[in-house]
Amino acid sequence: MWKLYGGSGLQPKHILYYLKKRAARNAALKIMPKNAVCAEIGVLTGDFSAQILRITKPDKLFLIDPWKYGGPDEKAVFSHSGLSQTDLDCWHSSVHHRFKAELEADKVEIMRVRSEDAAQSFDDRFFDWIYIDGDHSYEGVLKDLKLYLPKIKQNGCMVLDDYNRKSKWQSGVRQAADEFSAEHPYISRKYYFNQLILQIGT
Repeated sequence: MWKLYGGSGLQPKHILYYLKKRAARNAALKIMPKNAVCAEIGVLTGDFSAQILRITKPDKLFLIDPWKYGGPDEKAVFSHSGLSQTDLDCWHSSVHHRFKAELEADKVEIMRVRSEDAAQSFDDRFFDWIYIDGDHSYEGVLKDLKLYLPKIKQNGCMVLDDYNRKSKWQSGVRQAADEFSAEHPYISRKYYFNQLILQIGT
């Protein structure tokens, strides 16, 4: 965690936030169905991918991330400042190495594409659930929600990271999720700290 979130320069309140976030993520995973077909949008180092595999034991996990540097304004929860495309290429390679056994067993598939391009590869009602942790802007989150809603089975879920976090996106995740769920009254909502679970009803 120290390496990922910037080393010992973090303030105690930030350390507490990330500890709460990790607990909330694990709590959300524990209510996801076992032996499912699922996807993670936004993979980076694969740390959370490993948690998905450990806790939910999916039949198939699709890891979707372009690992493409978009400039200093393209950031996730933690700062990407100082990163280069070479760094992201190394992370992509490390994810391949990390999940070598799962790739060989066809339990994991890595897709180095943007989420909108990956969506075209899946039939409707393909996934039991997906985890969205990609582009955190309002436009990016809303795009992923709209693209992947048809790909989720009835009673399946879309889980969003950083729902309650204010950041450079000015709460883009919350705004997009609130607008989207308001337009789809058959979607129910459940919260774990900063994790929002949208369950697709009928």
